[in-house]
Amino acid sequence: MPDYNAIYHFAEDYLKLYQSDTTKQFEVEDGFGDKCFALNFKMDAGESFKRAFPEVDALYENDHLKQIIHRVDDVMVLGNAIFSKWRAITHWDYISDLLSAENREWFIIAFTRLSELSSVTSEVGGCSSEFKGTLQKLRLISGGLCYGPMPEPEDEIEQHLTVCRDGRVWFSGYDYGYGFPYVRNRKAQFKIEKEKAEIICDAFQRYFSTMRVICFVTDVGTWELKLTNDAKENFYFNGSMYAEFPVNGKDISDILRENLNIDDLWGFRRVYLEEYDEEQEYLYCRVIFGEGQKSYYYIADDESIRKGDYVVVPAGKENRLEVAKVIAADWYVESEVPFPMNETKHIIRRCLAEDIALLWEQCMK
Repeated sequence: MPDYNAIYHFAEDYLKLYQSDTTKQFEVEDGFGDKCFALNFKMDAGESFKRAFPEVDALYENDHLKQIIHRVDDVMVLGNAIFSKWRAITHWDYISDLLSAENREWFIIAFTRLSELSSVTSEVGGCSSEFKGTLQKLRLISGGLCYGPMPEPEDEIEQHLTVCRDGRVWFSGYDYGYGFPYVRNRKAQFKIEKEKAEIICDAFQRYFSTMRVICFVTDVGTWELKLTNDAKENFYFNGSMYAEFPVNGKDISDILRENLNIDDLWGFRRVYLEEYDEEQEYLYCRVIFGEGQKSYYYIADDESIRKGDYVVVPAGKENRLEVAKVIAADWYVESEVPFPMNETKHIIRRCLAEDIALLWEQCMK
């Protein structure tokens, strides 16, 4: 449930700052994101605000905001819009600033309305403290929008997941596109075994049935969770995409991935797979000729060659064929080879019966 008293004082404090001609930029920038997260405002690129008022561009046009501000009656939606507006200016708009005449007017209008709503709103809706009953359905929205560079159009920015206890599953992934509305890039509707669905629902039920302190951080995305019990009561939770929720020693996000088989499923935290080019390995053999003690490196293209084998190799500047004995054979990635690859000759073949005569010739020299 929103903390209306805290929201009211937040709105009043910043309204005074934006109304004052002596306010400095750092006063409306430093710590603002932390305060918004603490109030459970969501940095959603203004999505919830635009969804509520699709006929206008109230997030960026002051005249449009003036037209609809009296119709804004949801504290959280307005808080999300304020947070998103601040985020866009401080991190993505390299020309404007928070205290420009245009932005100052926008924030004064918005904070005035936020103050009005939070001073008179009764306790309706909001976030639950703990889940009660038997979980029948969960809906999780995982958001990837966070501090940092603006996402590329093809970057997946949000995932929506619904799981029912009877096994029905709905999933959608959304690319950033060019901002809200996001572009759905993939969707799936399927059914899993009832046992798997129960594993998921029981894990969520067990974790969220206990009072939890859910921490917020400012450099990651956010998640929103709606849980519905057998009495059709809804319970709401939200937090940052940095969470590990262990149940019987296993993280809930991992439980989702194991039982749903959805590619790159975020859950409550994103798992970033490190991308790297796997280096090719090479079989380096160290060989000796006859009874000699000096050894030489050769590359074996035949992976079956082992220590103790006799092989035919090119030797000397003339690359004459000689028989050598392998005294060591080891695999190396290119960056760790014991002798430069461009200076290392290749073994021609494992020694055959017809090569025995060549071996005898070498021994007689």
